[in-house]
Amino acid sequence: GKTVGFIDNAKPNFNFLVEDLAAEFTRNHGVKAIVTRRKRGASIPADEAMIREVAETCDIVITGSGD
Repeated sequence: GKTVGFIDNAKPNFNFLVEDLAAEFTRNHGVKAIVTRRKRGASIPADEAMIREVAETCDIVITGSGD
């Protein structure tokens, strides 16, 4: 019944990992919602509004990198 958040760092292929993990979490682990946000670029920090949003709405947040 938890909400899982993902912050995508905008590198290639992380979106595919997020899709697979989201499906796994909802199908097999009872996650009720997935929140996905994407940064403007890998070297740019997540803006404060994004951080505040996921902090307020998610039980856990996974940040990631692709390639």
